[in-house]
Amino acid sequence: MIKKVQRFLKKVSFAPSGYGFSVYLDGKPIKTPKGLMVTVPNAFLARAITLEWQKQEGIIKPATMPITQLTCTTLDRVIPNRTSVIEQMVEYAHTDLLCYRAETPVDLNARQNDIWQPILNWAAKTLNTPLKVGYGIRYVAQSDEAIFKLRNVLERYDNWELTSITQMAPIFGSLLLALAVSENQIKWDQAYSASILEEMFQVEMWGEDHDAMQRRNAIKLEVNDSINFLLLARSEKP
Repeated sequence: MIKKVQRFLKKVSFAPSGYGFSVYLDGKPIKTPKGLMVTVPNAFLARAITLEWQKQEGIIKPATMPITQLTCTTLDRVIPNRTSVIEQMVEYAHTDLLCYRAETPVDLNARQNDIWQPILNWAAKTLNTPLKVGYGIRYVAQSDEAIFKLRNVLERYDNWELTSITQMAPIFGSLLLALAVSENQIKWDQAYSASILEEMFQVEMWGEDHDAMQRRNAIKLEVNDSINFLLLARSEKP
């Protein structure tokens, strides 16, 4: 994470560097917390980072620079640990939200089937990764073959795309929802709504809690940041 520091900078710019573009503050390259130059694969990402820094006044606030933060995550965590990051994502398949349905109430179960099952069907057909479904809190053991195929799916993503998935899957509680968004099968806000289906069912029954609503709105912004990062990373892809 970029530390909070006083900003006495006059110029933020980006320029071609190596295999991409680097961002500079008063002619000096921005560096990640681990000391790596902030170099991104295309000018769209570099411009977005530049704009985030240009908007800083006084104390630099990392929370207002999501693209910069996700770039640092890619460079410091995902790229040097790609294999272990993929394994961490694969683990979500063992407890994927979409594979655990409520037994009661019947209305909730029906809603889960209507909204979640199409994503499971898509994954089985398009990604060739059929996952089993269970009911209640009983653990559902997925087949080694399905896990192997999901790992292969994740291997197809580049490091920048993978970063976006690592942000979405924990928020959704579902690797399949993150993949469905990444593959343009559903929109990100639909995926988020699917991930909080049970919570919203409870809201309908018992009413809204202000703090919970604020928490959901904040989390929704995090998902939006991940999607913006994904779109920027893909900007020059065929």
